[in-house]
Amino acid sequence: MLPVFVASGCWVSSFTQAYRLLTATDICGVMLKTATLTPRKGNSLPNYVREKDGTTLNRMGLPNGGIDSIADIVRQLRQGSYASFVRDKTVGISVAYEDPQSFSAILDRISAHTDVIDTVEVNMSCPNLGVCGVKGVVGYDTFNIQLACISVDAFCEKE
Repeated sequence: MLPVFVASGCWVSSFTQAYRLLTATDICGVMLKTATLTPRKGNSLPNYVREKDGTTLNRMGLPNGGIDSIADIVRQLRQGSYASFVRDKTVGISVAYEDPQSFSAILDRISAHTDVIDTVEVNMSCPNLGVCGVKGVVGYDTFNIQLACISVDAFCEKE
């Protein structure tokens, strides 16, 4: 059987949401919503719209409590009374690439949580991300993709 993994998105940003997905379904894992280095409020309302025909518009703006808050959610899932229910599930975090310095700092923070985090996704495709304050999809910027890859490679060498 192929593993099914819920990718990061609008709805997996809390302990309760992650726990429900991991225990009420047969999915193999979950990727929590993208984290930034520091807490981020996100875009103003309405930031998520569902039309009658089923189409949706997600313009959340990456609201999150910061990398340490997201890592704490994973730690809650992995330790304590809930751990036995999600033991065989993969729990990952998605991290934003906003600029080389904050990305390096995020990777440093992740190092403190590798005992509970199974996998890391690097988000370079969100239009709410930008390099050095200039909004746009970072994934089209080959220079910053190269910098991100160098940072990830260095991170993996340490771990």
